[in-house]
Amino acid sequence: MIKGDIYDEMDHTPPIASNVLELFAECKQRNPDILKKVRGIHKDSRLFYSPRENVFDFVEIRVAKQEDHDDLAEIFNQQSEILTTQYGDYFIAELIAYQNEDQKALVAQVQDKAVGLMSISKDIDYKLLAECFDLDQYDNLLKPEFMEAVRDHREDMLKRAEYEQIDIKREIETRILQNKMKCSHLGQRIKLQQYMQDKVVDVADDIDYYMSNEEQYKTLTREMFESKIDTWLKDFTLDQPEEIFEEYKVLDPEVSCWIISERDFFLKTLTFFGLPSNYIAGEGHWHDWAFKQLEEKKQMALKGRLGVRKKKDTKRRAKHQDKQEEEIKPPSYFDLAPFKKAFDRFIAAGPEVRTAVRSAIMSNLKQFMLIFSDKDAVLREAKDIDIMKLGKLLKEK
Repeated sequence: MIKGDIYDEMDHTPPIASNVLELFAECKQRNPDILKKVRGIHKDSRLFYSPRENVFDFVEIRVAKQEDHDDLAEIFNQQSEILTTQYGDYFIAELIAYQNEDQKALVAQVQDKAVGLMSISKDIDYKLLAECFDLDQYDNLLKPEFMEAVRDHREDMLKRAEYEQIDIKREIETRILQNKMKCSHLGQRIKLQQYMQDKVVDVADDIDYYMSNEEQYKTLTREMFESKIDTWLKDFTLDQPEEIFEEYKVLDPEVSCWIISERDFFLKTLTFFGLPSNYIAGEGHWHDWAFKQLEEKKQMALKGRLGVRKKKDTKRRAKHQDKQEEEIKPPSYFDLAPFKKAFDRFIAAGPEVRTAVRSAIMSNLKQFMLIFSDKDAVLREAKDIDIMKLGKLLKEK
């Protein structure tokens, strides 16, 4: 478009190269007054257009012939030698010669010379084309209703795969949680309790055998007792974390491998039920032996079984005192009483008892929290309470 305000009312030739202007023709106006009503365009503006035949030669499309080979080969060789190398020097001639109802070759001709070739075939590898090119917007060259069904099926498969991934993720999370619970301290103690409930008779028989037979009891040593524990626990094993934690790179501070023995784990568990922490080394053995002996002697004295007489002689009195101290001195052999007491508590604290304890804590939560608080009623994480005294403390609160 040439603006009309550039020129005056005289007929001037537009400042355009003559060779370019020859390619354009001016559009005649049907109603010159229209431009007067259009804002931004001068009323004397002129519009030119370039017809296709002024720019490009006339192209004729026809069926390819054998004599088109030389013209087409020259064009293909100028662009690339790959086709010639791959299919031979006369692949164009063969393409033209073997035309039939399912395969046609068309050429574009300009001034009696072939300038382009198109090979059309009904034998199309749609799968290969779809793999090489993005044909989705063309329905992959398939019928629209077929492609619609394909897309619906593809969407269903994607949703199914998504749901399968969700199910797999949930299954993995469930396995991790179950294994975490199984390998935790609490899970192992529950497993140990269930196992020992089947061994209650064996443990009770072994303990009663020694405690009811004083001669055998005096021969009991630490090594013998440890051997008994190992016999009771021969079918019990601590569960180690499964490979799922390594497989999915799960780092959980609450999950760890067990390096202590089943015997040490058993004894450590009983410490929550009153067993002294270093019981196996002698801690807590015969702790009330002297008191029991003195009480027993007092009872016997009251019944007249002991003759009590005053000793005026100092030496005889000292000798009698040494003999009395020797009589109330704790035995040197292994004491099973603390173990029996803690073990009975451990077995008694089954699921029903644990449920009752939880219910008692929840129903007395404020009093429970006060137990672990300081004088200002502020919770202190560092404060710990002997679980055996918890019931008494709840009553006091």
